[in-house]
Amino acid sequence: MLSINNLNVFRGKTHVLQDVSFEVREGEIFSLVGSNGAGKTTLLMALSGIISIKSGTAVLGSGPDAVDIVNSRPETMVRAGLVHCPEGRQVFARMTVEENLRLGAYLDNNPARIAAHMEQAFEMFPVLRERRATAAGGMSGGEQMMLALARALMARPKILLLDEPSLGLAPRITEQIFETLDDINRKQGVTIVLVEQNAMMALELASRGCVLVNGRLDKVSDAADLLRDPQIVASYLGVGQ
Repeated sequence: MLSINNLNVFRGKTHVLQDVSFEVREGEIFSLVGSNGAGKTTLLMALSGIISIKSGTAVLGSGPDAVDIVNSRPETMVRAGLVHCPEGRQVFARMTVEENLRLGAYLDNNPARIAAHMEQAFEMFPVLRERRATAAGGMSGGEQMMLALARALMARPKILLLDEPSLGLAPRITEQIFETLDDINRKQGVTIVLVEQNAMMALELASRGCVLVNGRLDKVSDAADLLRDPQIVASYLGVGQ
């Protein structure tokens, strides 16, 4: 689904990602683990076209339908099926829930299909139906996260890049969001690349993952193996994780 080789990304003069290489398989949940500043968010932003890639290769898909990610524009990646749900939710505060959802489907010109996808979003998150005419800025953090996720799904992604979905949320809401992610993956077949501050929850949800340390890839393995790795347990899965 996604192949990354020797990827190098700068933020200003800072060499954030250094020769990063890994693959994400179709239909899996792949977790990116690392401390703050390791480059996880930068990686998602580079793959979605928000920031430039200095060197290396990144390809979505394979064969004749493969899409070269390197320095592609965000709308190109959305059309190709790669959708980014960013850190901090970033809903449009003055717009209503329904207007936010419609923006998620801005590349779709079929009103009937948009309406059907919106109905799916309301079934997934019933509170959004209740708040469809409410300005997004007046909603709770949990409701905004549901809206941000539903908005991303309106673009019908093949692969969803999800950055810190539990940030600032109560444990009960976090559990609900993670249950929904599991459903999206299993029932809709959406591949998910997950960055999450709660490394334990992320790896328990994922099938595989990788560890980034200071912008470099430390290891790639099955999530179950990472959960048993003493070094990872000590560094990322301690008390409070």
